[in-house]
Amino acid sequence: MKKLTSMALLATTCVLSPAALAHAGHHDVSHWYSGLLHPLTGIDHLLTMLLMGVVAARLSNGQSKVLLSMIALSFVGGMLLTSLFTAPATIEYLMMASVVLVPLAGLAIGRHHLLEAVSFVALALFGGAHGFVQGSEASGSVIMFSVGAVISSMMTCVAGLALARLAQTRLWPAIQAN
Repeated sequence: MKKLTSMALLATTCVLSPAALAHAGHHDVSHWYSGLLHPLTGIDHLLTMLLMGVVAARLSNGQSKVLLSMIALSFVGGMLLTSLFTAPATIEYLMMASVVLVPLAGLAIGRHHLLEAVSFVALALFGGAHGFVQGSEASGSVIMFSVGAVISSMMTCVAGLALARLAQTRLWPAIQAN
């Protein structure tokens, strides 16, 4: 029984610790670079934004620009909503779920026009939710924090897009050749 209790305590600690220390080291600063670091130091934000870029890579250049623009605008909209509402404690579950749901939305792209439209809306909503969470965690100069967070998040999406396109053009053909 003692071993079971110890294992349960260890499992609980492992599950809860990432949320407690998701963004360590830059909360004492309220400048744009605090916002710039924020999406890069939280694994949920980092993975989701990279995955959104990977999903955009499945589209044509024009469609990927539209999708990334929708994500950017909804991200900014989510940040603006934090001035009206406070984030519920359960919002972190949505952030974790988005790491799984964004790739699922990406799988629907190219299957059917309706599914593709729903995927675009879902990705924009996830972008808005991440903007809302990041805006609610801002302190000090919220505008400058937001500028940094938007730049960092969108550059992370573009990095995901570039990595996926590189894999499509260079890595995948090399694997198929062998």
